[in-house]
Amino acid sequence: MTDSGLDPRVLHALNLDIDATLNYIRTNLPSYLEFEGWVLEQCGGQIPAQAVDEWNDYLCNRIHNDAKRAEIRATVGCGDISSAVVLNHIEDWHLAHQWLSM
Repeated sequence: MTDSGLDPRVLHALNLDIDATLNYIRTNLPSYLEFEGWVLEQCGGQIPAQAVDEWNDYLCNRIHNDAKRAEIRATVGCGDISSAVVLNHIEDWHLAHQWLSM
């Protein structure tokens, strides 16, 4: 796993070691709920509210870099939308529509 992207960022926000987390996933192949339980266990039974608030704020306000925005806009044919959340939704719906139209 690289140090960029959402996965390492969320692990950092939760104060989880990337290598330990990947080891758990690779060794146990947990279901979503099993992994969620493991994360809660690592966080002492509760994810700190401040970490949740900071993560949600980051996600809601992040903006893709210029290259990523241009790539998505070219794929979906939309104007200059800066919100990563909105762009990701538009791209997902565009790709789902293409797939369903096949």
